[in-house]
Amino acid sequence: TEEEALKENVIDLIAKDLDDLLQKIDGWEVETSKGKKILHTKNAKVVFIEMTWRQKFLDLLANPNIAYLLMIFGFLGLYIEITHPGLILPGIIGGICLILFLFSVKTLPINIAGLLLIILSFIFFAIEFKVHSYGILTVGGIIALIIGSIMLINSPLPFMKVSLKVIIPVVVAIGGIVIFLVSLVIRAHSKKSLTGPEGLIGSVGKAMEDFDNYGNIFIHGEIWKAITDEPIKKGQAVQVIDVDGLKLKIKPLNSKNIN
Repeated sequence: TEEEALKENVIDLIAKDLDDLLQKIDGWEVETSKGKKILHTKNAKVVFIEMTWRQKFLDLLANPNIAYLLMIFGFLGLYIEITHPGLILPGIIGGICLILFLFSVKTLPINIAGLLLIILSFIFFAIEFKVHSYGILTVGGIIALIIGSIMLINSPLPFMKVSLKVIIPVVVAIGGIVIFLVSLVIRAHSKKSLTGPEGLIGSVGKAMEDFDNYGNIFIHGEIWKAITDEPIKKGQAVQVIDVDGLKLKIKPLNSKNIN
């Protein structure tokens, strides 16, 4: 406490505010660059010097939470630009944010391991859309993002670390977006194609002629070339089992004809 600090001579005095301080130090002899001087502060005029807009801006960049958000927005912008070439704006914003983050790095004790974990998390998210690990890479990316965010600032001082009130919303937002996009990709790959020749697999049509391995069938209002391993009768119901270029592989369903 301040009383203990005064008793142990850690401090010279205790003042309740600035005015009280100026009253108490009046008449003190202090050592300056020009020798010893006597302080005359009892009736001194107090002048507050505010930071300039430039100093305020640079001070803002030195805030750990702002630096963290700049890094996240930077990686997001570049990721969007890489995965969707030609958008331009996300790449510009991402590049600016990363440059501002690099300035913050000069004033903050950044933990390289934490930074690498965050970079690794975005790599996992990007690979998920190519590999389709069904969520494994996404989970790994979210875990890496959480650990990296907590480790990012290497300081024992609480006010020098990224706040959990910032980390949690960021991780939830990014994780939610990635999970949503991955689910759309998985659903699109597992869904049966409804267009083109592949969309005909499983459909039922009828033979337009007798043939043993090669002939014409009528399906979905169109005439298609078809191949089969079994004899087909004219008007017989057939089902598409595969697609070979512009030919449909079929099998007979029964001996009954379709009118």
